[in-house]
Amino acid sequence: MKTTRRTFIRTVSAGVAAAAAVPGVH
Repeated sequence: MKTTRRTFIRTVSAGVAAAAAVPGVH
């Protein structure tokens, strides 16, 4: 699968947002 830097950043950002939305989960 070809992953661009922008797609990677978007995925990480979504992951960080999800982690921030659920306190205690890292």
